[in-house]
Amino acid sequence: MWPFRRRQPDLDEALRQVLTAYADLTPKEVKAALSAASGLPKTQLDVGDIVLVMVRDDELSLIPSLLTKVTDCVLENSFCIEAIMSSLVLISTHPGEKGAPEARRFELVDRLRQTLAGDAKIAHGRKERLRGTLGSEGRSAWGSCLPYFGKALSALERANLGEVIDI
Repeated sequence: MWPFRRRQPDLDEALRQVLTAYADLTPKEVKAALSAASGLPKTQLDVGDIVLVMVRDDELSLIPSLLTKVTDCVLENSFCIEAIMSSLVLISTHPGEKGAPEARRFELVDRLRQTLAGDAKIAHGRKERLRGTLGSEGRSAWGSCLPYFGKALSALERANLGEVIDI
């Protein structure tokens, strides 16, 4: 499950043996190759569609079914769920997807609005973001860093259920 899990020491040893046996490398070159292979991929700057959905959380028993509806809409519309945090879902275009038309985002937002009726607040826009592996080798996850994410969350929190806002 690379890069989400750190390689095991026994795998490092097996790689060391293969590199030593089949490649004409010095021990120093083998060590350099192993340390380079264990690094996390860097983040990359790109522009993509972002949708934040906050389902109503005043009644805990409703949250699972509302999150299921959000997930189904996202999958039907070929978007990517980056994170589910309690009653908040962060949705974006798929990694590496370039030039996806904004119309797709509007279709998703409209579908979410129809499906969730007055049970959610939706914020959406096209934003520059950093994408890639975030964290350290010991604990990392793939995702996005969005500029002014706090402002988008604040705007979403102030919105009324059923409301759709641009960010």
